[in-house]
Amino acid sequence: MGDTESCSSTATESTSTKRRMRRQKFDVYEDICQRLRASENEEASQPGFEDELWNHFNRFSSSYSTAVYVEQPEDVIMHMKLLDRAVDPTTRPAFEVRIVQVPVTDVSCGETVHSTRNVDPQTSDGSTRQKQDYKNAI
Repeated sequence: MGDTESCSSTATESTSTKRRMRRQKFDVYEDICQRLRASENEEASQPGFEDELWNHFNRFSSSYSTAVYVEQPEDVIMHMKLLDRAVDPTTRPAFEVRIVQVPVTDVSCGETVHSTRNVDPQTSDGSTRQKQDYKNAI
């Protein structure tokens, strides 16, 4: 009888976890929709956009919603477009490049230098630009 209780308890926990994850996915979806509407994003104002966005979220496991950075909802739209382009063999590989700023860390002492650097998309890892910016920050 103890084994039956254990199995039923595990099934209940699993169901509870799945419900919580689905709820989290829906909450992130709602947050992304709200932010896109508030920013008057052109794609978000198109008919059927919310359905497309929900379908996008449902393509992935619930963990996708934990990986989405809701402060930049435009990234979700970019991800949707990239996946659409990747399906078509004539537009493969699909990628997007943009300049981002990251904090520079002094590797020797583990402290962050109060500066940012632009990652140069022309170098494979931005190392040339990083060394130059690091020298300028000192």
